[in-house]
Amino acid sequence: MWPEMALPPLNGDPEMITISGFAGGGVMANTMHMIFSDTIKGAGIHEGGPYGAEIEGNAHTTKDNWKELIKKAESEGNIELPLAENLKGAPAYVTSGSADKQVPVPMQESLKEIYEKYESNLVYVANDYDHLWPIDHPDSDMLP
Repeated sequence: MWPEMALPPLNGDPEMITISGFAGGGVMANTMHMIFSDTIKGAGIHEGGPYGAEIEGNAHTTKDNWKELIKKAESEGNIELPLAENLKGAPAYVTSGSADKQVPVPMQESLKEIYEKYESNLVYVANDYDHLWPIDHPDSDMLP
C-alpha cells in the first residue's frame, strides 16, 4: 500500500498545458488533444498517428480514415467540444520519418491535415529517419 502524501503545488499555468508522445504515445497525445482540446492547449506528436489510429499487423489507418473517425466520435458524443475554436492557433509539433516502418508516412501526414484543417499553429518536420525519437546531440550516432 502506498503511503498517503500530498503533492507540492506546481504553480503551472492552466492556459499552457500541452501533451506529447512518441509512436503509440503520439496517437494518445493527439487523441487527448482532440478530446480535451478545451484544457490541453498544444501537442507534440513524434512518429505517431491521428485520433483513433490503430496499427495491427500490416493494417494501418489510411490517410483519410481520420475524417470518418472524428465524425464517428462526434456522433457518439466522444468529442463534444468545439474543435475548430479550441484548436485554431493551438501549437502542434509533428515529426514524420520516411523510413519509419512502424507508423507509415500517410498516417503521420494525416496529423498534418488535421491540424491544418483546424488552423493550428503547426510545425511539421518530415525527415528520412526510421522509428526513433528525434534528438540532436553532438555525441549521437543515431543521426546522419
